[in-house]
Amino acid sequence: MSNPTSDRLRVQLREWNSLFAAHRQGNVAVRFVFGSSFYNATEQPPAEAVSSAQQENSTHGDLLFVDGRERLPHVGVVTEKSAAFWREIAAKEPGFAFYCKSDDDTMVHLDRLDRVLGQVVRTEGADRLVYLGHMKWRGWDEGYRFQACGGSWGNAAKTKSDILFGGPVDLHNPSGAQYPPCPHAVGPYPYMSGGMVCMSRALALLVAADAAFGDFLAVAKARNDHGVRCKKARLCANQPAAMHMWHHEDAGIGFNVFRAIVSANASASIVPVPVHFDEPDDL
Repeated sequence: MSNPTSDRLRVQLREWNSLFAAHRQGNVAVRFVFGSSFYNATEQPPAEAVSSAQQENSTHGDLLFVDGRERLPHVGVVTEKSAAFWREIAAKEPGFAFYCKSDDDTMVHLDRLDRVLGQVVRTEGADRLVYLGHMKWRGWDEGYRFQACGGSWGNAAKTKSDILFGGPVDLHNPSGAQYPPCPHAVGPYPYMSGGMVCMSRALALLVAADAAFGDFLAVAKARNDHGVRCKKARLCANQPAAMHMWHHEDAGIGFNVFRAIVSANASASIVPVPVHFDEPDDL
């Protein structure tokens, strides 16, 4: 995920990517994902930034535009782009066994990624539904409430308890402020943290074709036009359910993946990988 004003990050990432044989040999292709439009005409980037992006793409050919808006007015700033990426990428970029999404402040070891995904293909099969990344657990409020519930930093049992009974706002202070239970939530379900997540081509195609995911995105876009701006997730959660905007990007994507697999009466392989150095389960 990138945007027209992050050109310095892209320069650094191109230098980083050039270090890896998997990129030089074409085993792993890298694209920088832009939204095709901006939320508000008054929030357009400077004209020189747009011109620079156009020149950049003509030089490198690695910018990918998807049907989502840049600079959403709340904490879920990349939700539209992320959903559009997963709904469009398999059609826009055929011929790949996996599609992975990361942020432009994430440095991916492309050779290691190539080896890991190659091993997954060999063990699970080329046509398997595979969901790979830094796995967490969540609940999700159905009915266009666009609200994650529970989990995030705990296992499935903790997330189930959070959904049924609520839990501490601060995990380091379990006796402090508590958030309420979530009577409308489904789950617990596993999802992959948005910093780095991959889907096999088969799973990406299934998710892209899921009509409920398309409806989810359409309603989320309408909410972005009419909801109240909020820059912190807790403030966003206090909005009325009928106006609530989608701000938990990776949990929302994970909910749609989970529901699409169940709706198709299919099964999938979940491949958790460690990412964050400060989490005890990853040490």
